[in-house]
Amino acid sequence: MKDRKSFYLSWGTFLAVLLAFFTGLNWLSTIWDFRIDLTEGGVYSISEETRRILAGLKDKVAVKYYVSEDLPTMLHNLRRDTVDLLQEYARISDGKLTVEVIDPERIIAEHVEKAKSDGSGGDEAQFESMNPFQQGPQTPRDEKIAALAQEGIEYRPGQIVENDRFEIINFFSSIVIQYLDRKDPISRHDEVEGLEYALASRIVKLSTPEKPKIAFFHGRPEDVEEVVQDGLPPGFPPSKRHAFEPVLSQVLGRLVDVEEVKLTAESLIPESATVLIIAEPNNLNDRQVYEIDRWIAAGRPTVIFAARQSCDVRNPPYTITPLNPRLDRLFEKWGIRLDAQFVASEKCGRIQVMQVIPDMGIAVPAPANFPPCVAAFGNGLNQQSPLTMGLGVIFFPFPSLLGYDESRTAAAGLNITVLARSDEKSWLNGWAPNLTREMTQPREVGGARHYSGKEDLAYLIKGTFPFSHKVGDPV
Repeated sequence: MKDRKSFYLSWGTFLAVLLAFFTGLNWLSTIWDFRIDLTEGGVYSISEETRRILAGLKDKVAVKYYVSEDLPTMLHNLRRDTVDLLQEYARISDGKLTVEVIDPERIIAEHVEKAKSDGSGGDEAQFESMNPFQQGPQTPRDEKIAALAQEGIEYRPGQIVENDRFEIINFFSSIVIQYLDRKDPISRHDEVEGLEYALASRIVKLSTPEKPKIAFFHGRPEDVEEVVQDGLPPGFPPSKRHAFEPVLSQVLGRLVDVEEVKLTAESLIPESATVLIIAEPNNLNDRQVYEIDRWIAAGRPTVIFAARQSCDVRNPPYTITPLNPRLDRLFEKWGIRLDAQFVASEKCGRIQVMQVIPDMGIAVPAPANFPPCVAAFGNGLNQQSPLTMGLGVIFFPFPSLLGYDESRTAAAGLNITVLARSDEKSWLNGWAPNLTREMTQPREVGGARHYSGKEDLAYLIKGTFPFSHKVGDPV
């Protein structure tokens, strides 16, 4: 009995100390303005970039969360987690961001009641019987749901599965961000992971008076493809475009103004550009290297898609083209290595290849894994960086082996964050004129496949970049 009392006394003392610890920790957090995020992947850890965006707001941003009381089983905790996260954003913004949680069913009910009082029919069907194209009866409820959908607030089906209950329900879960008179909705909000990027990117877009400008430099002007436009008569010459043109016009062009530059005296980087994108640099001349160096050393954001090889996978035998970016003097100054070997992985993308059907003798296109198109996903993507958080997968076609010297990087005053890595089942290949079967599978050592393990695929480099040129260098 004495031992039992001693046990309960010790256990009770431990719980009291633990409770006091967390109470004190919570009190200190209100004074020193910090939070502890114990979730996997740091879902509630807000990046410094987002903190700067929220702290730098000049006018108020209204965030309205339209959510139903009943949510599908898979979204059981979504409402609570989203409200907690939005309130954290409001706290960081020092009152510039306001949060309002709205039940759309109440809005709909108010609209229906108003329709009844106005004598417009309430829930009774309202439609013109002489109009055969009317899509069923239109009630005031239907009208309000359609009006909400026009604002980006969707009403959609889901399932409740718990114990012996199975039910199909319709629900709302949308977020509308408003800055002054401009709005941008998140029509389908299903998870808090990725909400930080979705929210911050919309706030930046809404609060920026003009479209940002991006300067785009294509390092391989000879890499073009012919495109036959629909509707043109036979024999009409096809137009030519480089491989990145669809991305520039159909993706980036919706968000920013894109200006293509050649990095010559006649085509320099515009000072109004917010970022420079360098795609597949190859055999850059002295002037082009100088302009890139000058831009980066001036503290201007830059994205570099660089590799030591490229491959056209549209037609076999898949010729591999060696590339020489000629950015070595910059990379060496930063402590970065871009090796000639390229990474391949069993976790990869797929391409269409011709496969012969047995016993029929005909070849048909079929999807096949393509190891040189490496996939970074899951733990291979940095979920702490706003550049990659919330993304499911990024594909890297023929990525060169990337590395860095930590001592040289530190000496240059730079800080490197790994954004993407390949899977453990990765291996390295050397350059060859054509893609061979041996390059699409790891070599065997002692009867077992040999993998090099995870390899770095993308870096984020921050700091004050040293200028690599000196007086007398050819430009």
